[in-house]
Amino acid sequence: MQGDDLAEIYATNDPALAQIIKIALAEEDVVCELEGEHQAGLTGIFDIRIFVRSADAERARAIIEQHEHHA
Repeated sequence: MQGDDLAEIYATNDPALAQIIKIALAEEDVVCELEGEHQAGLTGIFDIRIFVRSADAERARAIIEQHEHHA
């Protein structure tokens, strides 16, 4: 996704939740990047930020919202 305008759509300090969201987005053909997922011994302290192409941001937020309501 380098070179594309990116939008932050979600942040969490739960690495498992970040992976679940990444998978949910991938299932809907939305590519995302996670920032801060490799925190070693600091897991749960810092946020993991999820980015998608700006053009996909609204759709990605809707997917996450739908996923949260069904969880």
